Amino acid sequence: AAKPFDSAQGKHSPYPGPVVRTYGDFTIEKITHPNFNSGKAVLEWDLKGVTPEFKLLDGTAKLRVGSGKAVKILEVAKKKGGMARALVVPLEILDKARGKIPGLSIPSLEEIPFDRIEGDYTFKKGVMSMQPSLLDGPEVAAETRGTVDLPGQTLDLRSALKATSLGNVTLLVTGPMDDPKIEPDLTKVKEKVTEKVTEKGKELLKQQGEKLLKGLFNK
Repeated sequence: AAKPFDSAQGKHSPYPGPVVRTYGDFTIEKITHPNFNSGKAVLEWDLKGVTPEFKLLDGTAKLRVGSGKAVKILEVAKKKGGMARALVVPLEILDKARGKIPGLSIPSLEEIPFDRIEGDYTFKKGVMSMQPSLLDGPEVAAETRGTVDLPGQTLDLRSALKATSLGNVTLLVTGPMDDPKIEPDLTKVKEKVTEKVTEKGKELLKQQGEKLLKGLFNK
């Protein structure tokens, strides 16, 4: 449906519909679904300002899921959009990183076995902060922190990954959710290079100092 338009201001007017407050918790001992099965799952939430636009959304949510398997979960979440897609962003990052970074081999995400899924989330005016979002599995693990702007559909995330086929790597993810910029975090590499350069500089200064002293006392 088209958004109400304010001709005087030349822009879309604020959402005119109902604004919902919702809170609660539930526990499911076992989830069985064609696209997702797991052990015990616990969800707690306290959200206000709930609207289709997400612009007023504030609150918190917590998710704990036991071991299981997700099948084509990215495809399902993308179709549903909104919060469902935001919750699988860490996996979507992995999928989008395939082929973008030389030497980064991403395992297939059609079927994702996992030992646990955990998420601690806060919301402020539609911006979801992951503190963190964690997927731990036998083939791939990801710990993601940062923000997802739900109204603006943009990302500002840092995801630490570990997979049997690629080892350890941290990715920085920014920009539109559909086409984000994904690049490896080289902070640690730069720190090591700087450390080596500094040590080399100290060694050169020491050598020059020794030469200067020898020159003074040999005269």
